[in-house]
Amino acid sequence: MGKLLTSQGAGWRGMHYDMARNFHGKAVTLRLIDNMARYKLNKLHLHLTEDEGWRLQIPGLPELTDLGARRCFDLSEQKCLLTQLGTGPDATGSGNGYYTTADFIEILRY
Repeated sequence: MGKLLTSQGAGWRGMHYDMARNFHGKAVTLRLIDNMARYKLNKLHLHLTEDEGWRLQIPGLPELTDLGARRCFDLSEQKCLLTQLGTGPDATGSGNGYYTTADFIEILRY
């Protein structure tokens, strides 16, 4: 097995995780962090929000996740955002979901 060398010349060894467009949940995120540690990556960019998804619970603003964390077929986008990347027409696909405040705190502490 090879040896992984790090150097000061590569101070930023990171990963951009775009969960705004394609959500996978807390367990997958924690596994990603474990793998980053294995390969000595030191920066994690969590892409949580944009016009294609809102993946972080904000107390007092439930409409952000009520609408922004769900994908389904609704041309008016009153119930959910339009489907993307195979999420399916009825808001039950794998691209739906968000981190609760507690989930996000756990990820940050992990």
